[in-house]
Amino acid sequence: MDSYQEQPHLLDTHLESLITPVVEKLRATIFALHDARDASSPFDVSNETLLTVRPLFGFLYLLSKVRGYKIVVKFFTHEVADLEPILDFLEMIGRRGNTPMLWEMRYILLLWLSLICMVPFDLRRVDSGVGKDTVPLVDRILALGRSYLFVVGKEHEAATVLMTKVLTRRDTSPEQMREFLEFASTEACSTEDVFKLRGSLYAICALYKHSPRELLLPTLSVVLPCLSLIHHPWSKPNALVRKLVVKLAQRIGLCHMKPRIAAWRYQRGCRSLSQNLGKQGGAQQQWGAATVAGEAEEEADIPEALDEVCEILLTGLRDRDTTVRWSSAKGVGRIANRLPQDLARDVILSVLSLFEEDTVADPDAPDGIDLSQVSDYTWHGACLALAELARHGLLLPDMLVDTVPWIMRALQFDQRRGTHSVGAHVRDAACYVCWSFARAYDPAVMKPFVVDLACSLAVVSVCDREVNVRRASSAAFQENVGRQGTFPHGIEIVTTADYFAVGNRAHSFLEISVEVARHEEYRHRIFHHMATVSVMHWDRTIRDLAAKALGKYVAIDEEYMINIVLALLIPKTADKELSTRHGALLAVGEICVAWSSLRRVNIAVEEWWTPTELERFIKPILAIIPTYPQSHLDNFDGDLTRIACCNLIACATAARLPLPEVTLASWWSLIDSTLTRRMEQVSAAAAAVVGPLGLRVESVDPARIARWVDIVSRPPVGVGDADRFARRGFALGLGAVPGVLLGADVERVLLALGVAAGLMEVKTLNDAETRRNAVKGLTNIMLSFGDDLESSLLPTAITKCLETLLSTLSDYAVDARGDVGSWVRIASLQGLARIAPRRPEIERELIGALCRQAVEKIGRVREAAGRALFEAVWGRDVPAGEALRAALKSPDQPNWNDPAEVFPLMIRVLDVAEYRVDLLTGLVVSIGGLTESLVRESSTSLVTYTSSLPVSSSTTRTTLPAFLTALLTVFATHARNDRVTVPIFEVLDLLISAGVVARCPDVEMMSRLGALMKGEVVKCKDAKKLLAGMKV
Repeated sequence: MDSYQEQPHLLDTHLESLITPVVEKLRATIFALHDARDASSPFDVSNETLLTVRPLFGFLYLLSKVRGYKIVVKFFTHEVADLEPILDFLEMIGRRGNTPMLWEMRYILLLWLSLICMVPFDLRRVDSGVGKDTVPLVDRILALGRSYLFVVGKEHEAATVLMTKVLTRRDTSPEQMREFLEFASTEACSTEDVFKLRGSLYAICALYKHSPRELLLPTLSVVLPCLSLIHHPWSKPNALVRKLVVKLAQRIGLCHMKPRIAAWRYQRGCRSLSQNLGKQGGAQQQWGAATVAGEAEEEADIPEALDEVCEILLTGLRDRDTTVRWSSAKGVGRIANRLPQDLARDVILSVLSLFEEDTVADPDAPDGIDLSQVSDYTWHGACLALAELARHGLLLPDMLVDTVPWIMRALQFDQRRGTHSVGAHVRDAACYVCWSFARAYDPAVMKPFVVDLACSLAVVSVCDREVNVRRASSAAFQENVGRQGTFPHGIEIVTTADYFAVGNRAHSFLEISVEVARHEEYRHRIFHHMATVSVMHWDRTIRDLAAKALGKYVAIDEEYMINIVLALLIPKTADKELSTRHGALLAVGEICVAWSSLRRVNIAVEEWWTPTELERFIKPILAIIPTYPQSHLDNFDGDLTRIACCNLIACATAARLPLPEVTLASWWSLIDSTLTRRMEQVSAAAAAVVGPLGLRVESVDPARIARWVDIVSRPPVGVGDADRFARRGFALGLGAVPGVLLGADVERVLLALGVAAGLMEVKTLNDAETRRNAVKGLTNIMLSFGDDLESSLLPTAITKCLETLLSTLSDYAVDARGDVGSWVRIASLQGLARIAPRRPEIERELIGALCRQAVEKIGRVREAAGRALFEAVWGRDVPAGEALRAALKSPDQPNWNDPAEVFPLMIRVLDVAEYRVDLLTGLVVSIGGLTESLVRESSTSLVTYTSSLPVSSSTTRTTLPAFLTALLTVFATHARNDRVTVPIFEVLDLLISAGVVARCPDVEMMSRLGALMKGEVVKCKDAKKLLAGMKV
């Protein structure tokens, strides 16, 4: 049922068939127990009976939780005859105390009783105990309801519903209402028990919501003291208590005034959507008159208590909890709707004054106002209140001039708080205000604000970080297009930036914003927001997206993007704020690439810039890195700045900007120092620049290559080797240099990388990252030659590289981080898969390695090997390809991270003799793994496969002796290698237990197995290995 909570209305067509049989069963059971009771003793039933019906009540509660009790209770029976049996049954349960396991039963019975109490008959007439020495039925019900008001569980809500239904009946005396309110008010004002306080306030609020005003007027003085609870120290931390006090305050205020709709409120004329939509492409249409009613207002005597009510509601708009602010906002709207115009205006001005709290005049800030010290809670509450006022027509048109500027600021509200920001709820509420404007006002009233509203909503729809805010803005924009009909290009933008389209952030930034920006009215506002807000956002993802979006905008309005946006961003690339300089560096780079691409389409010459552009833009861009403050690169946040600088270099290179010697030298110096950084992402960013920059200038300094080779080749001197990070980065950098630029140094570079890719004899000196980067480097250099590999390298060098790559497939090094050798194996698998189509001589060994790794115990290794294996088998001719295709059957790849899919598929490859030993090597290691699902699936697949093997020769299947021979080969090959031999013990134990080994008649094979076992366990001191061997 929980899956329906987001859209519970889907259950509506099934509720009757779900609820009615259960209720009928419960009714029949309760009636049978009631009829069978002993009239001379209290009604009671056995625990077994309660346990029998308890699941039925639990089911009804579950439905009420998902769909809401108001809907579910409609399907309960509500005959007069139901009243006393249900009441007796509930009283019986109450006598057992608040047993935790019966709370669902109590909750449903209270709701059921509340429905029955609505029968249109005098309850005194249906009371079977009238005239006898018994408690009247109404008193019993009220006493029962009171007993559950203060319980901890959910029963207090149902008890409140019951009390409300009974006390608001016509046949219930006003004295009972007053007595109960005095009781609840006294409990609320005198207790410090939060559950008593909650229950009392909950009941008073419910009564003041549903009771007739004439019944409540005499009780106002009784409940008025409850408003002081808002100031009590022990109630301030409790959001629920504050919300209930706010609700009570607004209902007391409403009770003080006669129910009416303000005669002075604004009343819009035409509200036809069809006319508004038709107006988009047709002639101007006549709108119905929008009026502010001017009827004479009744003289109203406003009680003093209303001042306290308004103060509580306005203070509630500043509350730190959303529920309290939302309740306060609704209360402000309802109270203002009954006030005279001058008093309502004072309330509205008080709401507007909330925006001005803690604001500071600042000429450098947007609109000249600094909002850094204001409270986001206050702004959110004020926006909600304005939306409610506008919806009710209480925010008169003459006040929009003061209101709209604050809403425009609220749409951009975002306060930085350390590594995050607050303000999404304020922006969301501001969208709600704009939505309310669309429904409340005539287009003529909104005309002065149309451009600002349309542009602001369009910007938020495509540029905001939060999906709920983008969708809220899109909904508000759509409402204005439909209701107002005056937004420029409204239909086109609604079609493009609809509610669902803006749900994807990247799509919204990179695609939708570009389409919206094609409309001139919105263009510069979007450009300005991206350049001044999004590209300097605290979230790195937003900065990346904003920079890419700015690059796309160049094709739309080159002049504005270069003369305004680029000129604005260049000085910010060295800003002291990390987010500002990082975003500016990324944006400048993206704009350069887009600018160059746009110009070079029309200008074939190398120098695509004008002399003015060279002086004004290009030279300052080229001067960014040479003059960059070193402190920005070396402090704690320098790594992110270095990544952005490398991106700028890559973009400037792609844009084919002129490269003076001083600029080029500074770029290479930055690349050098960045390659030695600790973070892999940083060194990878620097390595990514090496190749494009080298090709751009058609050379890489041989001295630099020699220095990199020297450091990569230098053996580590210890665990704390200072060159460890440099060795990693330079290995990556060497691999990024295209082979054609290495010249005579190419074989020396390959040799250095080959040495770095190998394992050291001293395990503590091994560095997995260096080995992985060296493997990637070898692959990249070999692939960079393309079809010229044979003519560019000596055959011995090629053979040595391939041997190195194949040998790294056996890298199973382990450290404190786990199987770090898997990083090297994955890099080697991916590299060899790209090289193999050009080198047929390694196909056999590569396919064997892929088979072995495809049944490894690590999911990401299986995935890398499995994908490469399927691409090879189904994409080109490989040794024993037909047999492999017959075993795998289909080119559709399984989910390589799911052992349940992988092992039943790959076990069939054991039928291919060429790769049987390779596959079995990986399979036995997986069977000896630690993950339960991995061991279960691999073991089950092996036992199922071997149990079906024939003992004698077969034309289509391998035989059992052949399989065991392959297993012995794996055993002998990896003798004294505990990584393989211990799992082999597990496999042998598995096969012996399953009766597989007993089917093999070859005595000599068993002798070989015994000899291998003896060689492993003799003089062995490893307890785990000995225990595994003892099982065999």
